[in-house]
Amino acid sequence: MAARQMSGYSIGFFPPKDDGLGTDADWDKWGEIDPYFGVLSLDEYRTENLNEEGEAEFFRSGDEYIGQTLGEIRSHLDKHFRPERSLDFGCGVGRLVIPLAGLSKQVVGVDVSDYMLAEASSNCQKRNIGNVSFVKSDDSLTKLTGTFDLIHSFIVLQHIPEKRGMRLIEAMLRHLDPGGVMAIQFYYRCDAPKAVRALVKLRYALPAANYARNLLRGVPMREPAMQLHTYDLEAVISLLNEAGVSSIHLKLFRHNEFRSVALYGQKSDIATPK
Repeated sequence: MAARQMSGYSIGFFPPKDDGLGTDADWDKWGEIDPYFGVLSLDEYRTENLNEEGEAEFFRSGDEYIGQTLGEIRSHLDKHFRPERSLDFGCGVGRLVIPLAGLSKQVVGVDVSDYMLAEASSNCQKRNIGNVSFVKSDDSLTKLTGTFDLIHSFIVLQHIPEKRGMRLIEAMLRHLDPGGVMAIQFYYRCDAPKAVRALVKLRYALPAANYARNLLRGVPMREPAMQLHTYDLEAVISLLNEAGVSSIHLKLFRHNEFRSVALYGQKSDIATPK
């Protein structure tokens, strides 16, 4: 599938003066009230609906996704790739950390929500997984140490305003080993009508509008909004190129009004000069 337009654009789904930090509080709230739904927004994963069978399917989907990710990397970038030290940015409750732990000697999960991190740690303990550690995120990843040969993020960056997300991608790249692979997914385009965008912007800007929408949908009135943002695809690729990522493979998807990309990039095995 070829993209006709490589450049995404910001759709302004957040208040004009918002620096995006409000989304951190929103995701901490999701971690507190509905952590599994916060990761995969299907009704069967809501706290009141989640049962043993549903939880098993939740984690099975993570196994399948990581298998597909390794397949893409081996098919298009490095047929012998096997990560030794992996990073999962926006790890949530550990859906993807757990299968990565079976492939890597060491895994680090990063998330902005203390509640998500606690649940992810509990899920690893239940499975006797001892090669995973967790770090709380900030915009510069100041608590993250060391380097990784796999840096991964899936269904996370689209919930972070583009300006902050680009800083986070840049920070992640500083931790990518020569020869390492970055596999990230994000939205790059929105085809929603302008009127719909305006209503969504209103919902993000005014809590009362979000409360009203929640009541109409029959969900808890104070349930946070899941903000959605697009990124400039060319700008992301340029950022990777500047960090020494010379081999890139793209896989494009359509999600209703949004278009997303799974981007796989391998850094040159020669260290980039400082």
